[in-house]
Amino acid sequence: MLYEGNVEYSMHLFFYFHSAEDCWRAVNLWDTIQSVIRCLEDDEQKIVFYVLCIVEDNIVAGFVVEMWSMEKRRNCKVWDDIHESADLVVSYGQHLLQARRAQSTGYSAETDADYSRWGVR
Repeated sequence: MLYEGNVEYSMHLFFYFHSAEDCWRAVNLWDTIQSVIRCLEDDEQKIVFYVLCIVEDNIVAGFVVEMWSMEKRRNCKVWDDIHESADLVVSYGQHLLQARRAQSTGYSAETDADYSRWGVR
């Protein structure tokens, strides 16, 4: 991974790492993110803010959950030496979002995937 000093570079984690790109492609946001990066370069806060402003309302939650999922994957790798694929990260993010939506509507969506080490059922 790329680091600046002893701190991981956020732009790398969320946008430049090839696996991050794979995650954004899987949820059909890479083209949007890439165009924003070209305009705003290395300012991750502005990039996130701008993406949140330009995507449709129903996409905002998915964008935020995928960022959280990417950070969770990084933490699993650093602290537990668990290496997760981009597909699992995207799947987990979608599962988490569906579970939260189900809680708010009372609908139950079951899945066979094992996300126990991510702290979700």
